[in-house]
Amino acid sequence: MSTIQLNNMKAVKLILNNPEESIQYVWKYLDLHRFIYLLTEEKLFFTRLDKFEDPIEGVPTKLLRRNNKYSNIPLEVSDFVDTTPISEREKLINEKKLNDYLLKSETEENQQRQYVNCWFAGNRESMAMWNIYSNPDSVAIKANFTILKEGLTTSLQKFILKHGRRLSIIGDKITYLPLNPFDTNLEKQHINFSGLKKDESFGYENEYRFLISTIKNLDRKEPFYAVPVDINSLGLTIVTHPSMEEWKFKNIKNLIALTNKSITLEKSPIILRNTKI
Repeated sequence: MSTIQLNNMKAVKLILNNPEESIQYVWKYLDLHRFIYLLTEEKLFFTRLDKFEDPIEGVPTKLLRRNNKYSNIPLEVSDFVDTTPISEREKLINEKKLNDYLLKSETEENQQRQYVNCWFAGNRESMAMWNIYSNPDSVAIKANFTILKEGLTTSLQKFILKHGRRLSIIGDKITYLPLNPFDTNLEKQHINFSGLKKDESFGYENEYRFLISTIKNLDRKEPFYAVPVDINSLGLTIVTHPSMEEWKFKNIKNLIALTNKSITLEKSPIILRNTKI
């Protein structure tokens, strides 16, 4: 693991950790419009965690553990199926209501302070990622992580300073844990940023994340962040979908040429059977 950290910053930092030692590349699977946005605007798009399908994105494990404690408690005294005394039932119901209220507010607080830009960590492209996050008109960005990290560092530093050091940016591999449903045998976790873990059912994503974490009590919670980057410094290779037609490949090639970016274009080496009837 290697770390880049800004000097003379107390609460705000930039830390970019490497993936596993054996992983040299990260990949980002994009539809055509996201690719055009990156190419023309030269910005990395960071999505706020409450915009994801997974409802426990960014929820600390301590909250999930507490919630699990009350998950099987009914909200009506008459719905208890055991011999718990009435007074104890009422006490548990009140605790559950308080937990539900706190879970909602604390979940919103954690999710609305964290924004992510997601990559797949692996030395080869993933057919699963093509199938889930793209279509035959799509592309994948392939980046040597060492070059990508070096190229992003200056841009991310500028972004932190532009926002008055009110946010941190962290890059790291996702930790996959048994969270949904929650495993009561799970040991206490020491993950500094709750947006860097996910339920183990998402393990196939083998995800590396760049995460923006803002300070509490900002006057305005941004719906997203778009971070300006120097595309030419990132050493990117664009790989087209295995099923992309030749004329569409040429369109991508012409688009890159028109933008005059230092980007390599390749066709995916994956061979697929043509199943069109």
